[in-house]
This record gives sequence, C-alpha cells and structure tokens, in this order.
Amino acid sequence: MEAIRKHMVEWKPSKEQRKAFKPLMKAELERNEKYDEDSKMGQFFTMWLNNTPEMQAMQRKINKAVYKDGGAFDKFAGDDHLLSFDELVTMHDKMTAQGEKMTGEKAQPMSKDFLKKAYEAYDNLDPNNKGISKWD
Repeated sequence: MEAIRKHMVEWKPSKEQRKAFKPLMKAELERNEKYDEDSKMGQFFTMWLNNTPEMQAMQRKINKAVYKDGGAFDKFAGDDHLLSFDELVTMHDKMTAQGEKMTGEKAQPMSKDFLKKAYEAYDNLDPNNKGISKWD
C-alpha cells in the first residue's frame, strides 16, 4: 500500500497525460460543486478539496479497503487483476450506491462518457496492459 502511495506522490505526468486528466479533474470539480455545502456529500467534497487531516485519514481507510489484497478492486477486476471498462462501471455504481446508503443522500451523477474518458486516461498510463491496474 505504501509503495502505491509513494508512486502516486512521485508521479510526474507527461504532457499527454496532463492533457487527458485536466478536463477530467475540471469536470469532477464542477460535478461536486453542485452539492449543497451543508449536505454530507458537500462536506465530504470540501474536506477532499481542502485535503484536511480528517480527509487524509479517511482516504487512507478507503484506499486500504479498495486496494488491499482481496479488496474491492480485486473483487471487481477478477483474475487478470485489471479493470475493464465494464468492470469499472460496475465498481463505480456499487461504490456510489454504498456512499448514498451511508449518507442517505443522492450522489451527483457521473456520465458514462465521463467514465469512458477516465477509463481511457488511466488505461493509457501503462501501455503494457489493457485495463486499469492498481498502479494506474
């Protein structure tokens, strides 16, 4: 887990990678800005945006649950340990439903087009595999 975190912190995106990810980040900010500031989803977004210590602790807990051996990523990725686009959509839908259940609030929708662009951006991080790996 620490190796993945270190990899993410030290990642230096190429010009092409920045071009692929910048519109995704902008769209994600716009999507999350639609939450009411007093809502649980809105508070979560604000904590994430401000990178509060509480969010850092929560993110470590979430990442551990998702990326540990046998965690959510492995369950959705299957035997090849790579997420296909359909597996990504299924994982997104299940995790969104879980977040809605936990907060009692409806999440702002993420379009299939957005998910497809996100999938392609992450898939292109490693030209040696087809799909998204834990390292992507």
